[in-house]
Amino acid sequence: MNTPNMLIINKLKKELNVLVVQNNYNLLAPDVLQLSRLLDELMLPLFEDQLASTFFEFC
Repeated sequence: MNTPNMLIINKLKKELNVLVVQNNYNLLAPDVLQLSRLLDELMLPLFEDQLASTFFEFC
């Protein structure tokens, strides 16, 4: 799955990794939280679609 959304998500995940290290692994740092929330917003629809398709495969 190489949709533009996935490319953006992968880029942001790498940025989040760098931010976490820069903030001495403080997951409550404002910039870490902000990027984490953005990733959640981008990933949630994909996760919901994945759950829905898995559910219908078993029905």
